[in-house]
Amino acid sequence: MAKLTAASRRRIDEFRQRVRGMRYEPLPEGELSAIPDRRRQGLANSEIEGIHLTPEERAFLQMLDEERVPHELRLELATALALAAEDRSAAAD
Repeated sequence: MAKLTAASRRRIDEFRQRVRGMRYEPLPEGELSAIPDRRRQGLANSEIEGIHLTPEERAFLQMLDEERVPHELRLELATALALAAEDRSAAAD
């Protein structure tokens, strides 16, 4: 797997600080422990479709697990990460 760049590390750290500033009920242990199996299944399905996560996306998901972010907030944050990536891509064009 490719290594995380310094810029990607900074972006993940920025999201971690954003998450820590939010008020949310941490994911209960039972739900948190089910995530790895669900993620493996989801990633396998995505790879069949030719969709592969970047190292930054994998690190982002790991950060969400570490911070015990609930599912509904994960979707909001993942959308923000994707939009930021699109903005960076558009700015580079």
